[in-house]
Amino acid sequence: MCSSDLGFAAETAVVSSSLTNSPCHLVSDSLVKALDIVSWAGTALKDTSTKAPSLQTCEDVLKTIDGATKATQTSQCGSGAASLTSAQAKDYMSKRQLSAFHTMLSCVMDHNKGEPALSISKFSGSKTAALVSDPDSIGQQSIGVSTGGSGGTFRLPERLSSMLSSVEAGADYAFVLTQDLVLGNADTAFDAEFAADNMQGLTLNKKGTSTATEVKNLEQQPIVLKVPFNEAKARAKSQFWRQKINCNFYDTSTGKMNYDGCSVVEVNADHILCNCTHLTDFSAGIDPNKPACGDGKIEGTEQCDDGNTVSGDGCSDKCVVEAGHTCWGVPSVCCAPCQPGSSRTGCTIAGDRNTGT
Repeated sequence: MCSSDLGFAAETAVVSSSLTNSPCHLVSDSLVKALDIVSWAGTALKDTSTKAPSLQTCEDVLKTIDGATKATQTSQCGSGAASLTSAQAKDYMSKRQLSAFHTMLSCVMDHNKGEPALSISKFSGSKTAALVSDPDSIGQQSIGVSTGGSGGTFRLPERLSSMLSSVEAGADYAFVLTQDLVLGNADTAFDAEFAADNMQGLTLNKKGTSTATEVKNLEQQPIVLKVPFNEAKARAKSQFWRQKINCNFYDTSTGKMNYDGCSVVEVNADHILCNCTHLTDFSAGIDPNKPACGDGKIEGTEQCDDGNTVSGDGCSDKCVVEAGHTCWGVPSVCCAPCQPGSSRTGCTIAGDRNTGT
């Protein structure tokens, strides 16, 4: 890439950043144009091979992405928020991911192993960061864009190098971490129920290249992902949110959020921990395929579900049939068989003549 190309990237970044300084003034078409411009800048930066761009250029690109996302937020722009179609939203996600990735790779081109991570804050408080390291020096560490306890983190396997698709002895890798706002109308655009305000991403690549390195064979040593969530959002989506919340990711092949490859380890007050077998951009959502004890549906390993989580009524708070009881139907009706000479009030077991009223 020649210096004029680097200048082009800087100029387009400045233009796109100026478009999103007042994001609530953007309508959908203008937002798409802003993302087109930042995509051009990201593509130009991707081809940089001899010189890193200025920190200002990096900030301009990333703040443009952030401003474009803010333009879709009703919490920021009210009724004037831009609303993207599903096709526009899918295009937006692709450009956001690639532009941030290529920008940060270019920005740490001159960084060496052991140097502090480069961290860039954006309008919304979201951040993007990158650090250079050999894969195994960073194994068994939790890395993320935020130094405080509220941000998302990735705890990596001990021998990460053995899980990369290609490893050169002594090669350093750039670890690119992102935290971005969730698109304003993401539920509709991506056919999902988001329970988080942000998406967390981690991408690896060998320093000096522009293609992400595939991480594989994580089934035995999964990445432990910490994803913050918004409890108010989760409660609004499902009364069974604690049972149904899960880590999800944006699936580029379908343009939707996907829950495959992650399993919940723990649900805390403001975040969930998941074991995940791949890397990409993650968030938290209400998983329609996770069973919820107490919803009146018998799913997964449930033996019964009587529509509550109270034990002592024949179906326990874990949706297991309690000793001495029989349950049937959906929702479950559970009764203990009557002793000879006694009667029952309120439920009937098929074929049982000893029924009260």
